[in-house]
Order: sequence, then C-alpha cells, then structure tokens
Amino acid sequence: MFTLAKNGLFNYNRCGDTMLKRKINRDLITWHDNPSRLALLIKGPRGVGKTTLIERFAKENYKYVVKLDFEKNPELIPFFNEN
Repeated sequence: MFTLAKNGLFNYNRCGDTMLKRKINRDLITWHDNPSRLALLIKGPRGVGKTTLIERFAKENYKYVVKLDFEKNPELIPFFNEN
C-alpha cells in the first residue's frame, strides 16, 4: 500500500492491484500540483517498485531530475543529516 502522510512522507508496500496503482499516481499528481508541497520522500521495503514509480513519474512530469542514491554514494549522507 502507498500512503501520503500530512508531512509529505509516502509509504509503499508491494501490491499488484491496478486500482492501487491508479491511486498512487493520483496521490503523486496531487502532491505535484500542491504549491505548498513538502519534499517527497519515498520509504518502503526493497523490491516493491519505489524507484520505478518515481523515475516514471519524474520522466512524465519534470524536465530535469536529480537522483541521490545514498547506497551508491554514501559520502552524500552528511549533507542530509539534521545536525
């Protein structure tokens, strides 16, 4: 299941339901169209399609995209720590 919390955090768990996929896309469009939106953070277990979902959404809705992969580039992590 994929949910959008009030803090802008999305959670996604494996589900093959087509209606759920439509809801996810609808939630992303709602987030995208909100002028006071917060940063988007996708969180969930490995292999559920988070990266595929966001890459497709970004390709369809943005001219430029920046992808930060903390597993491949752990040297970036300190830039995102609160302290």
